[in-house]
Amino acid sequence: MNEICSKQNQPENIDLLKAQAAVYKESEKLSNFDFFMSAGTTALLLVLRIIIAHLEIWGVITAILAAIVTVCSFSLSFVISNRKDLAARMQMLFDCNVLDINWNDAVLGRQPKQEEIDHYKIIQTRKDESTFCGWYNERVKGKPMDVARILAYQENISYDVNLRKAFITINSILCFILLVLTVYLIAINNNFWLPLIPLLAFLLKISIANVRSLLKFKAVIDDFNEILDLLVNHKYVGVKRFNTLFHSMYEHRRRTYKIPDKVFQALKKFLHIKSDYDQLLIMEKLGRI
Repeated sequence: MNEICSKQNQPENIDLLKAQAAVYKESEKLSNFDFFMSAGTTALLLVLRIIIAHLEIWGVITAILAAIVTVCSFSLSFVISNRKDLAARMQMLFDCNVLDINWNDAVLGRQPKQEEIDHYKIIQTRKDESTFCGWYNERVKGKPMDVARILAYQENISYDVNLRKAFITINSILCFILLVLTVYLIAINNNFWLPLIPLLAFLLKISIANVRSLLKFKAVIDDFNEILDLLVNHKYVGVKRFNTLFHSMYEHRRRTYKIPDKVFQALKKFLHIKSDYDQLLIMEKLGRI
């Protein structure tokens, strides 16, 4: 049997969840700055277009500003990527501690340093401590460890896949509308399209990031299904096999784009219902309810 329900609420593991939430929050702030920089520049250039449109230099000023902001936006992505990588490793360390998996440097890179955890765990986020207690569903209680790991990761997978599919749909619609508008303005030879470049570049970047995230998730789902099939057929699943699943999840988490909290809150109830339904289906499939 397993001790997931007790281990996940131990102070050192709660600290890891607090720390990773704070790091993800930091990356979200950087992403928000990125958005406002792109959207703000677009708004500024549109105003300038109206005020100094009669000046020939307007086109040059607009092109230069749009290029600078777009380059800065993509450069900021590298900083955000480093934050996400640290948060992902904190989350993976939590999973290792709770799901009884040894940390593998070759798979997960270096462990987060204790000073990094101590630094971030005290940073206030909008989540209170109760949010981090009972991280994994109590259905894992009393199950063999291999089954409990699968149920725990099913919860991660169900939440993330459904959340990203909803978000990428919303973002892709906005991106498509802006892209069509830009192409139309170019077609009619209206240089109003130039100010739209920073915002369009931002939306395209976010869409690409989420598409890549879902593509990375394919490896997670493939590994998950292979382990599930082994369990259904009553075959042995060793820790090494779970390391492969861990590696796939880590690769996804460190590249994933932070979904805005408002989007998450709007979909939270649906995500809970869908996750519970998926988990019950798996438990029925395993025949170990």
